[in-house]
Amino acid sequence: AAELEAQLALVFGARVLLLGERSRVVQRVAICSGRAASSLEEAARAGADLYLTGEADEGSRAMALELGILMAAAGHYNTETFGVRALGKRLEERFGVSTRFFFEPNPI
Repeated sequence: AAELEAQLALVFGARVLLLGERSRVVQRVAICSGRAASSLEEAARAGADLYLTGEADEGSRAMALELGILMAAAGHYNTETFGVRALGKRLEERFGVSTRFFFEPNPI
């Protein structure tokens, strides 16, 4: 779990809150960016070992433990920048326009 936290912190450039079954081996990951703590049960039913989203809610820790899954909350903003940057790149390639991504870190 500590190694996973460190790797996710590098990817997102921020501390990631890791909740749940910390001894779980991670082989299958479910991802939903932004505010999607409510999809934790769906990720567990789909067979995920880790559910990565932007925000946790009050019951996330208990639910993750109950379901035997890990949940990583990497920040609402942090999890949504990947899609925006990918869209900018695609627009550049497709239409020959220039795009710029303005990173505005949010500690929440």
